[in-house]
Amino acid sequence: MYSEIDRWLSWFELGKITRRQLAARLLGMAAAVAGTAAGQPAASATPDSTFQATSLNHLALRVSDPQRSAKFYRDHLGLKQLGRGSSSIFLRCGPHFLALFRDDQPRMDHYCYTIADYRQQSAARALREVGLEPELVADRIYFRDPDGHRVQLSAANDWDDLPGPA
Repeated sequence: MYSEIDRWLSWFELGKITRRQLAARLLGMAAAVAGTAAGQPAASATPDSTFQATSLNHLALRVSDPQRSAKFYRDHLGLKQLGRGSSSIFLRCGPHFLALFRDDQPRMDHYCYTIADYRQQSAARALREVGLEPELVADRIYFRDPDGHRVQLSAANDWDDLPGPA
């Protein structure tokens, strides 16, 4: 799965696919992951992993025009609007969501995994113990993968408390 995402990101960076094509592929993968995880109980971390992700929680994109992008995802993928801010729109994709944040430099901002029993401070400790540097923003936590992609950890979605751009 990660090699496929890396390949798509490379294609995007080389101009072989558009931002919309990249987003559609990532959302398709998220939907496939959601389908295989549906109804399965949360698993605890295995001895060889720091955390056990139970689902892909959301994907956050920086876009030049959130309203235009939201219309694209509504029209072509059937996503439904959950909420909006002054420069952001949140769209539901099954039990997950797509966050669109206004920015002059469109790009993927981050992707987020749900983990069981999420608590920011214990997650930060666990990341430091394995040599990763956590970035704490409000009640959220981020860290970088080996290629510099920003990863967020979260509890299950709470539709009343959608995150803002970090």
